[in-house]
Amino acid sequence: MGEGSRVQMAKDAVKKVVDTLSWTDYATVVTFGSRATAASSGLYKMDSSAKSFLKQWADTNVHSNGGGTNFRAAFNAAFGVFRTSATSSGSECEKVILFMTDGASTQYSYDAIQSDATSLGVRIFSYTLGDGAEQTVPKTIACQNNGVYQHIPDCGDLAGAMAGYFKVLAAGTSKIAHPQPRWVHYFASSTGEEVLSGCLPVFKDEGQAPGQVRELLGATCIDLNVIVPISTLRSMECWTDFWGEVVNETQTCTPTTLTDAELESLRVSRTCGCCTYCTCETYQYHES
Repeated sequence: MGEGSRVQMAKDAVKKVVDTLSWTDYATVVTFGSRATAASSGLYKMDSSAKSFLKQWADTNVHSNGGGTNFRAAFNAAFGVFRTSATSSGSECEKVILFMTDGASTQYSYDAIQSDATSLGVRIFSYTLGDGAEQTVPKTIACQNNGVYQHIPDCGDLAGAMAGYFKVLAAGTSKIAHPQPRWVHYFASSTGEEVLSGCLPVFKDEGQAPGQVRELLGATCIDLNVIVPISTLRSMECWTDFWGEVVNETQTCTPTTLTDAELESLRVSRTCGCCTYCTCETYQYHES
């Protein structure tokens, strides 16, 4: 596959990842070659305008760069965004870097990346694309920083792989007996009607022991509009207090607790990307 096709795959991946984010999430995009460029100095709150901006920015700035593959510059830029956002913006819940490369680099330091990630509380997921990508370094970076590594062939689904990061984070919340509802606020594309939905995760129980991390199957939601239109709610005296509760519940951090063994089992079951010694034949491998 040519570089042009990989560039398009990278753009599609950015857009699909952005589409997984809600109005209480914060994000930005960093591109890199011989140097790194961030879409912003801090993290954007992922409302509709910010999501549109990042997609447009990716279309313009994600391109083939023949100037090199500098992992150090990429991570320095990403960590710099987190440092800036620590005093200005961000949910301060789960911090994640999704790192993708289709090349190889000698410009990196495992110790420096791990030190920065640990001090900032950042989890790193890494992805390599295509036959020309060097896999050992990105995989080691993910393994050392509480993340998951995945290699995607040229004919693979890069966007789906990268957008699946949240399934690992969700598994880390699956042992909570009574999870906090999350509210999704949007406008229906067909009618333009304002919609507010309360959602809870649905996890697989079959074949999993009590206390074991569970696989995310999806989410179940109910539209508040079924009971009362949002426009009617907005006209009530209680609206301000109600909306404050919605924001508070949605912004409340849900702890992601994964032991080393649990994280390793997720790496293997999803990507056969185990960090300790193992072979794929040892485990049941499946595509999700």
